[in-house]
Amino acid sequence: MKADRWRKVEELFEAALQLPLNRRGAFLLEACPGDVELRGEVESLLNAAGSGDALLDGSPLSSISERPPAFDAGDKLGNFQIIGPLGRGGMGEVYRARDLRLKREVAIKTLPPAWAGDRDRIARFEREARSASALNHPNIVSVYDIGNEMCRSSFPKLWKARRWRA
Repeated sequence: MKADRWRKVEELFEAALQLPLNRRGAFLLEACPGDVELRGEVESLLNAAGSGDALLDGSPLSSISERPPAFDAGDKLGNFQIIGPLGRGGMGEVYRARDLRLKREVAIKTLPPAWAGDRDRIARFEREARSASALNHPNIVSVYDIGNEMCRSSFPKLWKARRWRA
C-alpha cells in the first residue's frame, strides 16, 4: 500500500476511534463512499484495536517492526526451509528460504496471522500470485509455488515462494 493511502487509512482510523462504537459504521460509509477496500482496511484496524492487540498502539504501523517474526531459521513451509527474515510491512512478512527440492534460494511472502481467516485477504494474496506468475520479465519476480498450511502456532499460513535476488 502506498504511503498516501496509509495516511488516509490512519486518518480515518484515528477519527473513527474518537466516535462511539455505534456511530463508527455510519462514519466510515460516509467517509469512504464507494471505496470498499479503504473502509475494510479501517474496519480491520478498528476490530484489532478493540481486541487489545498491541499492534495498534499509536499509528497502525507503529509496531510492525516490534512483532517477533512468525518463522525462525530452520522452520519449513512446504518444500522450503526458512533461512531468515528479509522484511515486513502492513501486508505480511518476507523470508529468505531454500527450496529443498531444487536446491535454490527463494523469497517467501506470508500473510500476517491476523489475516489467516480473512477470505478477502486470502483471495487478494492468491490473485497477486496468479498475476505475477502469468508474467515473464527480468524485472518481475517469478512465482515458484503457493501454499496454505498449518504452522506451529496453530494458525494457517498462506505463503508464496518467489525467485530470490541478492
